[in-house]
Amino acid sequence: MQIGIKLKQLRQHQQLTQADVADELKLSRKTISSWENDRSYPDVASLITLSDIYHVTVDELLKGDQSMINHLVEIDRQAKRTRRARGYYYWFNLIFLLANITCYVLTFKIQVPNWIQNVALVGWIVTVITMLVSLSENYESVKTKTVVSAVIIFVFMMVFLDPFVFPEITVPNMPHINVEAYHIGVILRQLTTAIFFNLSVILAILARPSYLRFGRHD
Repeated sequence: MQIGIKLKQLRQHQQLTQADVADELKLSRKTISSWENDRSYPDVASLITLSDIYHVTVDELLKGDQSMINHLVEIDRQAKRTRRARGYYYWFNLIFLLANITCYVLTFKIQVPNWIQNVALVGWIVTVITMLVSLSENYESVKTKTVVSAVIIFVFMMVFLDPFVFPEITVPNMPHINVEAYHIGVILRQLTTAIFFNLSVILAILARPSYLRFGRHD
């Protein structure tokens, strides 16, 4: 038996109207009608709610309707493909982020053309923006444990890592150089880069897909 016919019979058996069921599911009556006429299928969450309303199991709703089962299987496959694509997308951005951070930090240690510094900085900023967009779409799934871990890592980086990443200031042997102004300029650049560097790492942790985050195993 098609699930649409079964849903209609169960609704009528419970002496409910399509509007009653729609109110329970917080959907439109048109959606309920579409299900009962096999023009569309309910999702898994709706199936569970329908089973409660009609006092049957989900298995009973699905039994005998191979097309509905195939539909749910295809939805599951699409979800897995989407999750895999997000994983690849995240790792690509992470590698690109680390590459740009490395290139930019190296400019403190070796002399490189300004255009290389600018390319590295732009790439770094673009990757951070991309991760921010990704995080904004999934921020509700970020767990408290993940945030706590990110804060601990941030503090650890500030105290132990940054002093080794950013070298001590050395004044170049140039005549008529304002040593104080030079020191201030370098310190500001190092401080800005260090903060951006640390926040980038924290963002990379928070922007991870939910099934890759700390304490989560979907």
